[in-house]
Amino acid sequence: FRFSESLSYDADRDLIVSVNAGMAQDVVPNDGYVSLINPDGTVHTLKWIGVNRNGLTLNHPLGSHITNGLLYVADIDTVRSFDMKTGEPKGHIPVSGVTRFNDLEVARDGTIYATVTGVANDPASWKVYKITPQGQSAVLITGAPLNMPNGVTFDAKGNLVVVNVGSNDVLTLTPEGKLVTTEQAVDPGNDGIVVAADGTKYVSSVRQGTI
Repeated sequence: FRFSESLSYDADRDLIVSVNAGMAQDVVPNDGYVSLINPDGTVHTLKWIGVNRNGLTLNHPLGSHITNGLLYVADIDTVRSFDMKTGEPKGHIPVSGVTRFNDLEVARDGTIYATVTGVANDPASWKVYKITPQGQSAVLITGAPLNMPNGVTFDAKGNLVVVNVGSNDVLTLTPEGKLVTTEQAVDPGNDGIVVAADGTKYVSSVRQGTI
């Protein structure tokens, strides 16, 4: 694996999908690939997507999500989708003005929510985008209460849960971007977020090395 930024679970095949960003663009462009892992930790297919390029574009993918038989990945300024049965590219949505998407989550109706972490001390660069199934994109929320937003997921009510790198805030937002609640993780520098069926939130801090 190389720069395995995110994991998604393929319930149909009981496999873990690992999205690898690959080499940096200025070193080896278009080097991203997708691996399949068995639940026991053994490798099922190291390069399920990306064993050859054959017209494939997968530059530096980070966040991922599986829904409706599609694997969605955040690839710099573009959201790409792939067929979960074949790995075949199914579509891509470039979003003008985005420097780098970090994570994404996709609703059952195909609406995509994607974070842009931005840079420290520049609230205007902290954003969550909403992209419709038709490919229309808009900034859902920018600036506070975001603080370098990273991981994003849904809770059982369909609200967005976003964690910040720049603070220990765990934000719950409606799909329209209205703040519902603010909770605090133990540490700041947060990256990953999982919400269990009972509502318990598990947060990983990439900067502190804690969960």
